[in-house]
Amino acid sequence: MGKVYREPKGIEPPDLGGFLRGGKRDMREFFELEREYEGRVREWARANGSGKCRGEVVRFGVADGKASYVVLSLRPVRLIHLSAGDGYRFPYVERLTASDIRGRVESERSLAKLFESGAGD
Repeated sequence: MGKVYREPKGIEPPDLGGFLRGGKRDMREFFELEREYEGRVREWARANGSGKCRGEVVRFGVADGKASYVVLSLRPVRLIHLSAGDGYRFPYVERLTASDIRGRVESERSLAKLFESGAGD
């Protein structure tokens, strides 16, 4: 059984509510803040985790969005939940094995390569 943690102290997700209440702020700015937040969590996981997959992001479709996690380690499976955006949680995350996570990491890497190469155009 895997373990899921909150983001490390001092790394806070951006507040979407502030963007929605004011109505004047640009959502691109919010998405940039989300990317920065994810990057800080990934850096922390690379520095404090273990194994080849530490710091990688894995995502799972949930409802009308996705649940996102940063890998801290695979032995044992330890993930950091990314609570930005909708903050969805994958309902079976604690049941995921190291093999499941490795497969998801490979899928994420392949998808990133596809978009980098422009093959999706």
